[in-house]
Amino acid sequence: MRSSVPDALVHVLCWLSCAVCVTAGQEPTADAPAFEVATVRENRSGETRSRIELVNARFNATNMTLRELVAIAYPAEGGAFRHASELVGGPGWFNSARFDIVASADGFRGDTNRPGFTTTAADRASVERVRQMLQRLLAERFALRLHHETRPTPIYALVTAKSGGALGPDLRRSTRDCLEEWKTQGKPDARNVACGSIQGARPGSMAGQAAEIGPLVRSLWDWTGRPVIDRTGLTGRFDFTLRWSPEGSTDTDAPSIFTAVQEQLGLKLEPATGPVDVLVVDAAERPAVE
Repeated sequence: MRSSVPDALVHVLCWLSCAVCVTAGQEPTADAPAFEVATVRENRSGETRSRIELVNARFNATNMTLRELVAIAYPAEGGAFRHASELVGGPGWFNSARFDIVASADGFRGDTNRPGFTTTAADRASVERVRQMLQRLLAERFALRLHHETRPTPIYALVTAKSGGALGPDLRRSTRDCLEEWKTQGKPDARNVACGSIQGARPGSMAGQAAEIGPLVRSLWDWTGRPVIDRTGLTGRFDFTLRWSPEGSTDTDAPSIFTAVQEQLGLKLEPATGPVDVLVVDAAERPAVE
């Protein structure tokens, strides 16, 4: 099982999560910042790829579903993209109808493609302001209303599998300073794994460079069919590679993801029940297009 995170959003979600750690789900107040000018149009092109850009004072979202917009405006803890199990409710068109948004983001003067973006307090404050603007736009144009719930849910607890917390052969500690690398070297092209990130080259393959355990845990949600909670106690950054056979795959040479995590990373996915923070959509209306 895999959650549907559009490939074109990976770069933007990376800088959103790097930019600010927020507590999501609070509806915007009347004095929340707003876009100066914003247009919303329904996209009927039939395309499935989505794109979002934030350069200088311009915010563009192209071919986005309301679910994708909500997941960006109201991220999970640490700024991570919300999985399907963390965002429930909504009308029938919530995951299918697509929209284009063009807006002026007053107070934002950054460029998300600039090397070292989000390394300064001003960058992080600007991104948080734009996120608040998007929350207000969704409330006003889509009549979006939502609330938090904590629900007991079947999960997998990620724990260390070896005595003494020894790591597996494909999980290694890293001392790289990603923020400094971004400032001095820029970000690599899409063919390479960026410092501080995780990339899946194909289904059944994942690699990380100087990545924290948190993003690895989030990535495992995509393939286990349950939320995954970090109980490893591991801190710091790690390089890793992981290869497994996804459900329904004809690759019989690779193990299941559960076996791969244990043999290659020295970690273990244990079935459990735990509280999961869920964002519930109480109401949403199709906007009047412009």
